[in-house]
Amino acid sequence: MSESNPPARPASQITATSTSFEGPIPPPQVLQQYNNIVSNAAERILRMAEKQSDHRLDLEKRVVYSNVKKSYVGMGLAAVIALYGLHIAKEIAINGNPATAGIIATLDIGGLISIAIYNVRAQRTERKTRQETSAAPPARR
Repeated sequence: MSESNPPARPASQITATSTSFEGPIPPPQVLQQYNNIVSNAAERILRMAEKQSDHRLDLEKRVVYSNVKKSYVGMGLAAVIALYGLHIAKEIAINGNPATAGIIATLDIGGLISIAIYNVRAQRTERKTRQETSAAPPARR
């Protein structure tokens, strides 16, 4: 062998493995590995996931309740304001200015109708967005 060609070395190979999962609970094999390291680890992980799920459900209930409450308060206030506007229109009509009263009443009722239309459209848009979001595949990490 000549000195210009050193002896060939065997090729080395490096292998890297990556594992991922989605959701609060790891796959059974991973849970078993945790159990091998720490006694009752799988049970503790499952309990933690259950607590997280209960917590999330509780928060969602609170948000829904709060939104319903806000909606009812908003409708109540809108009704009071609308009735007051109609009362003012009636008083103006009684005092001899029916044209102005008609304009006020029309604007009052028109405002309520436009708010109702806006809310229906907003609900449709939100529902459509939710459907599109739930139909989309989960994002890869």
